[in-house]
Amino acid sequence: MFVSWESIGHTGAPRASVQRHIHMVKYIVQLFSYSIQMNRREILLLWEVARTGSVTRASERVRMSQPAASATIRSIEERVGFALFTREKRRLEFTPKGRALLPEISNALAALSSLDRLTEELRVDAASRVTIACVAAAATTMLPFALRVLLERMPNARLVVRSGMSLEIVNMVAEQRIDFGIVVGDTAAPEGGAADICTLGLHAVMRPDSPLIAHDRISLPLLCSHPYISLARHLHLGTLAARRFEEAGLVFNPVVEVTHFSSACAFAEAGYGTAILDSSSLPYSSRIGLIARPIDVPDQIPFRLLWPKGTALAKYAPLLRDALAQAAAAAPRPAEGAGDPSANPGLSLDR
Repeated sequence: MFVSWESIGHTGAPRASVQRHIHMVKYIVQLFSYSIQMNRREILLLWEVARTGSVTRASERVRMSQPAASATIRSIEERVGFALFTREKRRLEFTPKGRALLPEISNALAALSSLDRLTEELRVDAASRVTIACVAAAATTMLPFALRVLLERMPNARLVVRSGMSLEIVNMVAEQRIDFGIVVGDTAAPEGGAADICTLGLHAVMRPDSPLIAHDRISLPLLCSHPYISLARHLHLGTLAARRFEEAGLVFNPVVEVTHFSSACAFAEAGYGTAILDSSSLPYSSRIGLIARPIDVPDQIPFRLLWPKGTALAKYAPLLRDALAQAAAAAPRPAEGAGDPSANPGLSLDR
């Protein structure tokens, strides 16, 4: 689990991530309060017996005498109403009913450990952790430059960056599992904040020796007449490309479908064909020697910042949005010889 939090200020108001940990504690209480009433040491003892197969070794790990550990196990079995262990060849093994408790015992210990870490960080007033989920192309191009601006305002912050698909990121924002999300497409989390960073255009990314390199712009019929590589249809860009081909009366039939922009670039570099990518991928593709040409379609794809409302870090959303817009504006346009970049820029600011 990725935990994002900041210290409680003078108002004493915990942020949403602290509340998530409170829900986790409630889960533990519900799990073990119905009739069993196991305390933390008893839970840990069961876990160690399961790991070691020995009451003696388990008791050493939880700093309990062997007779006390044996008595504790008998007490737990009396409370639950069934045997937890059997002895097999001088080794303790869980009974089927006892083994059924293992996943919940593991979850409880993980939750308690996470709670310990959180309370310790709050106690010592540790630095804030900022968790950001981002579509992969932006995570490797624009985001590192934009985060410098955020760190100037939060010099002690620790960053956690996750990459994922836009729909996954929207869900993480809605569930307040992240502080900020960066997505492609006209989407937003329910009751969350959203701000457009810029718009993205479609590009054909190819090797310098591609037969398409002589064209300033690439029409769909021209692209369709040569091998091409696309992102998978369950991704926003793959869906958009397939729709544009079909609307033009063309069969959408890429030679390779991938789920990651860097894989598309790798196949293009290896000579499989021309990759269909959005302009957030151009900084990466240009670094490995590929050339981009605008695809002659009218699409301008929203590139958007999302965040949960009501969190302490929400106030930094305008700052991060502007920093991402500046990074987008500085990103490479299609290479020289690709025609007039201003006529169809790779990234256009949309303030």
